[in-house]
Amino acid sequence: MFYTDGGAPYPTNIVNKIKTYKDRNKISFYALSMEQNPNSLIAIANQINQFGVGEVRNNITPDMLVNVLPEVLNSMFHKVI
Repeated sequence: MFYTDGGAPYPTNIVNKIKTYKDRNKISFYALSMEQNPNSLIAIANQINQFGVGEVRNNITPDMLVNVLPEVLNSMFHKVI
């Protein structure tokens, strides 16, 4: 899980490497973004959703983190069990 502005380009090489991992079904990708449309993060989550868990929450401002983080962590915990 990470918090980002979501503005970085799509990391094609890294996503392709992740797809080749033997235990890729154990991968969980959670991103919180300040951007309204974090296209690269959404594309990464869509790729990971093909074999694992990928989730993006957008429009999360720094002052919202105190409320959103416990909710996301709880969601992550329940998906692991």
